[in-house]
Amino acid sequence: MGKYVLTILCIIVLSCSMVFADEIDDYLNKGLKYYSNGEYAEAIGEWEKVLGIDPENQKALDYIKDAEKKIKERKEAEKKKKEEKELKILRNGRKLYKNKQPHKAIELWTKIPEDSKYYEEAQEFINFAENKIKEEQAIEAPNKKYYQTGGFHYFNEDYKKAIKEWSKIPKTSGYYKNAQEDINTAKQELYGIEEARKKKDEGEIPPLNGWRLAGELVVGGVAGAVIGVPGAFAGGLIGALLPKTSLRTKKIGALFGYYAFYVVGSSLGVNGIGNSGNETGSFGITLAGSFAGAGISIITLFSVREFEDLADLAVMDNVGLIIVASGPVICSMIGFNITRRYDDDYWAGLINYTQGELCFAMPTVSFYANPHDKKDITQSMDLVRVRF
Repeated sequence: MGKYVLTILCIIVLSCSMVFADEIDDYLNKGLKYYSNGEYAEAIGEWEKVLGIDPENQKALDYIKDAEKKIKERKEAEKKKKEEKELKILRNGRKLYKNKQPHKAIELWTKIPEDSKYYEEAQEFINFAENKIKEEQAIEAPNKKYYQTGGFHYFNEDYKKAIKEWSKIPKTSGYYKNAQEDINTAKQELYGIEEARKKKDEGEIPPLNGWRLAGELVVGGVAGAVIGVPGAFAGGLIGALLPKTSLRTKKIGALFGYYAFYVVGSSLGVNGIGNSGNETGSFGITLAGSFAGAGISIITLFSVREFEDLADLAVMDNVGLIIVASGPVICSMIGFNITRRYDDDYWAGLINYTQGELCFAMPTVSFYANPHDKKDITQSMDLVRVRF
């Protein structure tokens, strides 16, 4: 009986050993897979399971030792890479400072963390740069005043005083570049005024320009169409308030209201474009021309088309629309251009034709940070030009 028991125990022990051996191999292989993917901590976790079964397993002990070495090497490499990055930040900040960009330099240096070996050096640079900025701000205070005073004079079209103020700014100032650009712009304005005054005194009439005429035609038509809308509402309302109101009276009121406002709007559009740049003309004659054109259009319309009722004007064909729309615009252009002359109260508007160049220009106000203090915003009077 004892012999059988001993045999059974041997079988059980042998079976358990085989099971444990398979489990150990499984953990070892899983660990090696993690190791080959660079996941050393996970690999160590698998191999420690082996030691939980067999504390003396040499393979597991060797693998763990090797993985720990890899982890240490990785940490050292990461530390070295981090230090190299921080050193690069430190050096780039110094380059920015040398290129007179202290604020950007300070912004870079603040990215170096407290645990860095370069932290104290970065703080010294920051303190030095901040003190330097304060010194430069004190030096730049009068230059800032010159720049802002020049901008005030420019806005008030006193270009000579603006140039005088901007010319006080030295080359070493951060405002110098913008001041020189604004001086050139102001000189262009002065040139335009002087040329216009000279031509006006000599009685010279500005030559016709195709681009300007095209602008008058397009803007005159668009302005008339837009301004005519409230006229239609007003006319329709008046038609509705008549004692014997009907749909017919409302239609007629809306038509006449729209057309009256269209005539005024087209003359405003033509005059607006015509008055841009260093040329001007009579608005009264332009408006009179627009009404004359409306009369001519209506007479022409009734001579080429027959209408049983005035309300039928609301369903005109394309030819009729062209007749009534073109008359006020064309005649207002004629009215403006026969009175056209040079204007010595010159400023660059939407469209200007001078010195052989077509120029689209608009006065603008721009804002930018003080080069020595980004929180200090300064306004700049500029002129945006597109030349053809």
